[in-house]
Amino acid sequence: MPSFALQSLDDLESLVDYVIYLSVRGEVERRMLTAAIDELDYGAEPPEDGLRLNHAVETEGSQVVDEILSDVAKSWSEAPERVVSVPTWTPLAGQALKESVQRGKDSFHGPIANCVGCHGPAGNGNAVTLDFDDWTKEFSTRIGLTPSDRQAMRPFRKAGALTPRVVKPRNLQEGVFRGGGDPQTLYRRISQGIAGTPMPAVEVVAQADGKGLTEDQMWDLVRYIQSLANGL
Repeated sequence: MPSFALQSLDDLESLVDYVIYLSVRGEVERRMLTAAIDELDYGAEPPEDGLRLNHAVETEGSQVVDEILSDVAKSWSEAPERVVSVPTWTPLAGQALKESVQRGKDSFHGPIANCVGCHGPAGNGNAVTLDFDDWTKEFSTRIGLTPSDRQAMRPFRKAGALTPRVVKPRNLQEGVFRGGGDPQTLYRRISQGIAGTPMPAVEVVAQADGKGLTEDQMWDLVRYIQSLANGL
């Protein structure tokens, strides 16, 4: 992916708007597929006309489309008001940094965060995983189908579903992180999880209770992840 630094600000903003449009469109399409299965009982045979997800005429199917489109558009329009706040980041150096990184490593391998389960002991993403992304599971495992079963997936593929995709955990040693590698972004990724993937959110707790990580423990984990990217 090249740099677009030579583009004008107006062109960049237009490009951002179009990418958001594609995201909204994709989310609507995915949710329509889920609704077709869960709410309208789509099966191997074509649905009744009134249940088709067609927006051209007023039917039960078109009402479902309206509801989905409204919900998705609302969530995107309200997104700026729902930005997760992050506690103050304190840069460390020397022995203090070394000790923080070691504590973060313990959390990385520990049962609460359990990052090692997917990213591997060295954080290089080489752990064996057989899980699929949520976009696959929306129309497969949730109704008892095996994503790797091509025969079972064929009707859904014909209906526009995405190709079932096995999740590949990020190689943290490469230093290329989803959304950026700054401390605040990494904190949000850990505390909120990553939508569309099996990566769960780690609960932030006021005091260590064996169920979540404190803010200080979260920052220790962030520093350890950054140390993996820095080859420390």
